[in-house]
Amino acid sequence: MHTTKGFHMLKTSFITLRAMASGLRHAFRFRTIPWMDRVILIGRGSMYVSRRDNRGRRILAMAGVTQPNISSLWHALSAKMTPDVILDIGANYGEIAFCTTYSNATSVHLFEANPYLEKYLQQSIQSRPDCGIFHLHMCAASSSVGIVSLTIDKKWSGTSSLVGEIGDSIFKGSGEGQFERAEVSSIPIDTVVNCASKTLLFKIDVEGWEINVLSGMSRLLTESKSFAGIVEFDERNLARAGGSANELRQSLSSYGKVYLSKDFLPTYNEDLPAHGDFLVLKNIDLSQLRSPGSKRPI
Repeated sequence: MHTTKGFHMLKTSFITLRAMASGLRHAFRFRTIPWMDRVILIGRGSMYVSRRDNRGRRILAMAGVTQPNISSLWHALSAKMTPDVILDIGANYGEIAFCTTYSNATSVHLFEANPYLEKYLQQSIQSRPDCGIFHLHMCAASSSVGIVSLTIDKKWSGTSSLVGEIGDSIFKGSGEGQFERAEVSSIPIDTVVNCASKTLLFKIDVEGWEINVLSGMSRLLTESKSFAGIVEFDERNLARAGGSANELRQSLSSYGKVYLSKDFLPTYNEDLPAHGDFLVLKNIDLSQLRSPGSKRPI
């Protein structure tokens, strides 16, 4: 019994030390400083989080960067493309949208359905030197205007969803799972954002609702001059919404060329991993995004 307890404590300490080491690396690489209830983003304001939320605490422990590969990809795409319009759909605390700076001519739209996160997003936006280009939409992006039932994950806000409770997992940390249901407004992106003949950068991370979101932004994707999009997928969550990763891939391929962001290889009819991220490009050559002297596409 004591041996088991000691092993658990040792394992927990190892995980904590590993997280601290990752946090230090991220702080140096992404120029961030975790401080109390926020992460100072040097030159970009601050990102505020709730310390009562395990995901908020995780963001602090990781110096504001829990998805370093996606943050790096987003930063690179933004710098290379200089987009006219940016969409962060399923913003959570804004970890991706807030990770870099933008031109004053850019219009940045954040969509987040969880009402508990509004005050943190507002604080973060107001702290930024470029706050005037940000637009916050506290609603669920979907295929139609209406009211939908949001399951709010009080333990780990990142798995709040429109597909019901997403079960506990080791990444959610300690503590009992807590869920709350709320009726929230839903809107198609097409009704609030215009991107005709413009360059677009977007991210979609909505825990299984991705196909519905795409259905509500078809005009925007069709009329845009060019775009790059990062779309997370999880086979189980998509299935709960009546879809699949293959269906999502096919939907994306009707607008642009689809890659798996892990290796930037084109994806056609091969098997997909259970969880991952698509990179979809329209009128953008992947080779044009390569940094000088780099062997990687981005």
